[in-house]
Amino acid sequence: MTKLKFRSDINALRAIAVIGVVLYHFKVPYFQGGFSGVDIFFVISGYLMSKIIITDISQTKLSLSNFYGKRLKRIVPALLCMIAIVMLAGYFLFFPDDFAFNSKCGFFSLLFVSNMFYWKNSGYFDPSSETNVFLHTWSLSVEWQFYMLYPIVLLWLSKLVKKRSLFIGIFISATVLIIIASFVLDKKYSLTAFYLLPSRSWEMMMGGVAFLLEPYLSNIKFKKGYILLSYLVLLLGLVFLKDNMGWPYFYTLIPVTATFLTITLNNDFDFLKFAPVQFIGKISYSLYLWHWPVYVYFNYVGVPLNTQSILLMIFISMVLGTLSFRLIESRKYENNTRILVTDMALALVVCSFAYVLNNRAMFSDESLYLSTFTSTHRKERDKQFDEGCCFLNIVYDGDHAFDTAKCVKAKPNEKNYILIGDSHAAHFSQSLKGLFNKNNTHLIQATASRCFPVLTENGNANCFAMINYVYNDFIPKNREQIDGVIISANWYNYRVPEKQIVDDIKKTVDHIKKLNIKVVVIGQNEVYNLSYPLVRAKEIQYGTTLTKNFKHQKSFDINNYLKANLGADYINIINDGDVPPIGENNTPYMFDENHYTKYGADLILKRFIGSEKGRSFFGNDLSKNLLSYNAK
Repeated sequence: MTKLKFRSDINALRAIAVIGVVLYHFKVPYFQGGFSGVDIFFVISGYLMSKIIITDISQTKLSLSNFYGKRLKRIVPALLCMIAIVMLAGYFLFFPDDFAFNSKCGFFSLLFVSNMFYWKNSGYFDPSSETNVFLHTWSLSVEWQFYMLYPIVLLWLSKLVKKRSLFIGIFISATVLIIIASFVLDKKYSLTAFYLLPSRSWEMMMGGVAFLLEPYLSNIKFKKGYILLSYLVLLLGLVFLKDNMGWPYFYTLIPVTATFLTITLNNDFDFLKFAPVQFIGKISYSLYLWHWPVYVYFNYVGVPLNTQSILLMIFISMVLGTLSFRLIESRKYENNTRILVTDMALALVVCSFAYVLNNRAMFSDESLYLSTFTSTHRKERDKQFDEGCCFLNIVYDGDHAFDTAKCVKAKPNEKNYILIGDSHAAHFSQSLKGLFNKNNTHLIQATASRCFPVLTENGNANCFAMINYVYNDFIPKNREQIDGVIISANWYNYRVPEKQIVDDIKKTVDHIKKLNIKVVVIGQNEVYNLSYPLVRAKEIQYGTTLTKNFKHQKSFDINNYLKANLGADYINIINDGDVPPIGENNTPYMFDENHYTKYGADLILKRFIGSEKGRSFFGNDLSKNLLSYNAK
């Protein structure tokens, strides 16, 4: 098998990639584009694998078993070690549900199908990614799947096409077609495009294009200028790219193309040989493996994210990455393929056993009840949201249109109020219906997950159709029967500039007011890093006050901005302590990171209804009646 010559420029690219990913995951300010480091890794892998495979094919010495064995020895030992140590720590740190879930994730990571598992289990109300210590292994799974198929495809193509120029032409054409298909796929199936190999393979194939074109481009004019520009683009991308741009999509071409040029033009500048850069490049794989578990465990135990904790996480990640590189990666595994396979099989058995292993004895009954609340609350949640009826879950029902005929109807001889928005509108629906039913008042519910309830053309097609129908068709035609419109959303979740959010809300509110209909905008509630019941469980278990450490400051920032710019139409619902976080029967006021339980929704609504703004919106008589009725 072809032995690769060490290139300090590629090692420097690895350093840039892993630094970007680590700083992004650790939420270091100004590095919101660090996720593009994964794209850099993909291109590098594609280049190196193409060089090995195509060179071996041309010399008729490609051995698939040898190729797969080399990849196994390169990837598995450090991964196996990380999973074993992380699971051992998890037994003592994780609550039972989280330990079982991470055991399952470790199992799929070892099988190199974790990307498929996360793709299938990335539902709207699924557990937070920030409790998954193996989330980052999705990219390793994508690469491994590519390694399994790539040599077979290239071997087949080389037998079919003997002429090198035609081979290159077909390879480049296939890469371009996959790029186009991936961009089209991302428009409708963003999770599929993000996690699965077919829509990610083009990035690694761009590495293959780099290898094929290297002889033709390595001596072009202004070569050094192009390379320096490429490095500048990569570094700027770490700062200016944003994850709300949609990924992978058009902007993915920026880091991919810059990496492609850097590798193809092949020039080792002296500054690239700077020892710390080369060292980070060498340990990049181990550093990548360890940084995310470090972050998850810091976050899980409630360490606040600040300069000191970020520096400590970086230090610990570097130490663990260095130890992994020195003790695991650097070892020779030339004749130990069978042992590695045996170790993998044993690890799979251990992960399977850990999945059913019970560590409940380590926790109190009260903390256990709260730690499992999010998963055991699903039936009540579906009823609360009216899921499957007047709440469209875009993640699962993205291909289905909202049933306007069933849900968006005014009742004669009753007051009619419209509740429109995303899941942060839907979590109020059951409480409002309970309050309204005994007061000759009807709730019209038009809600869908991740659906921005403003007059805009952005977003999911079915969401846009629902919003457009309600605002531009139903309300104008039924204005005499509509008494008010309640707009609610997780404003924090729509990653557009704050000014644009305000402008869109004002435009929507003005549209409704011109029809002489009252309107209120329910404000941003607090958002947690982990599910609130889990946060509360930790407080009970460890006798500490951790709540403030898990709150997303940005949710408070967006609330303050909206409150300052929307005036009287905006209803502030941030819980400042007047809503007890735990009610009767140990029921928390939120069931996950940002959604109210019915208990929480009842209290928030009653606070609003009893306020001056609530009396103005509903009228004094209805407000009085609503407050006197205990919603069931």
